[in-house]
Amino acid sequence: MRINGPVAPMAATAIDHIPREKACSGGCRYEPKFDGFRCVARVSEEGDVQLWSRRLKRLDAAFPEIVSAVSATIPPGTVVDGEIVRWGGDGRLDFSALQRRHVTRRTGSPITEPCHYVVFDVLESGGTDHRSAPSPPAAPSWSASCTPCPARPASSSARSSATWARPACGSRSSSRRASRAWS
Repeated sequence: MRINGPVAPMAATAIDHIPREKACSGGCRYEPKFDGFRCVARVSEEGDVQLWSRRLKRLDAAFPEIVSAVSATIPPGTVVDGEIVRWGGDGRLDFSALQRRHVTRRTGSPITEPCHYVVFDVLESGGTDHRSAPSPPAAPSWSASCTPCPARPASSSARSSATWARPACGSRSSSRRASRAWS
């Protein structure tokens, strides 16, 4: 594997409006903003899983169900970028419950609020580091079919992305959107 240690996740940039479809060289890829903890998951060639926060802190002990789901779903030799989220009883993202859950795991309490890991991008697979690609590959079919590790929806349509900014999608605010630009 080329990515051996912790790696910072790809960063989003806050914007005031959704850019037009032709505003980005090579086209735009729109993705909804999730309210959770950014996390890079690395599955070694031997199948060991490491979870890293955006501040490069280990998250394995805090989210053992994510480690199990990643181990069962993502092939060895793969590094993915995503977000740990907690769905509330109403079907919306619940960041407060995610924070409570993170704190209770540090105290050794049992898991009463299970979380999910939403996969954004594949940073490495099959010995190929995709980070320098103009647009890293989106999560392949194995993530779309797995409940604990779903792929985040993406679209090249600005119209589709406008619906993701609504509060029903779990975003903090309907007026704040995030965009990631690929060089």
